[in-house]
Amino acid sequence: CTMVTLRPEGGKGAEIKKLGPHVMMDDATAGLIETEEARELLEAINEQLGSETIQFFPGAGHRHLMVWVNGKPRAICNDPQSVLGQSIADALPTGDGADILRKLMDAAHVIMRDHPVNDERIAEGQKPANCVWLWGEGRAVPWPSLTEKYDITGAVVATSDVYRGVGICAGLEAVEPERLADGDLRTRASVALAEFAKKDFVYVHARLTDEIIHGTDIKAKVRGIEEFDQHLVGPLVEGLAKQGPYRFLVVCEHGRGANGQPFYAFGEGGKKGAGSADRRFTEVDAQAADMPARDATKFVNKFFSKS
Repeated sequence: CTMVTLRPEGGKGAEIKKLGPHVMMDDATAGLIETEEARELLEAINEQLGSETIQFFPGAGHRHLMVWVNGKPRAICNDPQSVLGQSIADALPTGDGADILRKLMDAAHVIMRDHPVNDERIAEGQKPANCVWLWGEGRAVPWPSLTEKYDITGAVVATSDVYRGVGICAGLEAVEPERLADGDLRTRASVALAEFAKKDFVYVHARLTDEIIHGTDIKAKVRGIEEFDQHLVGPLVEGLAKQGPYRFLVVCEHGRGANGQPFYAFGEGGKKGAGSADRRFTEVDAQAADMPARDATKFVNKFFSKS
């Protein structure tokens, strides 16, 4: 689930009495709320709405988790980003169990709207976190272990709970978040190289800030990508070259388009595609590449092959 900022269609002075067509999605990150503020809000929600079957667990920033024991598996929920600046009517939960989810969201809004945390945020000119948006639904499923399937050792270098969790489920060891606390991409690269010295495979996740990702400043986006290349990709490639033969894969996530995401793969001794030396790491160049769309599961098999 995600903490968001909702606003009434009527603007300032109007009130939200119930989530519906006259409510707008103002900010899908609740003004980039801090983790400690979010924890306080979740504690209040759990105190009033929590039960043996429904509990909220804090994550980081605006991203958190709701567990519904024996919940309805067929409810359909939607990403709040999909209706940013629009009415939330078409994005509210539908399907089996949606009535319960909507009631939870309505009740959470009432609790959060009048909470001291939001009083302080509004007084400081920040956006209030006035609703918990339920989405990203799913059940826990058994994951194939990469370490067992490919007979390798591996680690995950990430600060996000999501990617640490994915890595752990896949059999990788998660490095301590404290080692990445400064948020510097160069630190992430050095930690990854230290893990490479001990393991066969390291999964590194890094992201640009929410201000860059969700903002509209094109220059900031370009600058962020350049820093990613200079401070993370560059040091990793240089460091790996000193440790011996290696394979390197860069992929994008969080895509919202219908086309495939660009990826860059390199392996010493690997076959170079025609014209690849002149190809850039862009969506346009990826679509023009002389290769079919990749099935990620099959590609991973090739990536980890011993030959």
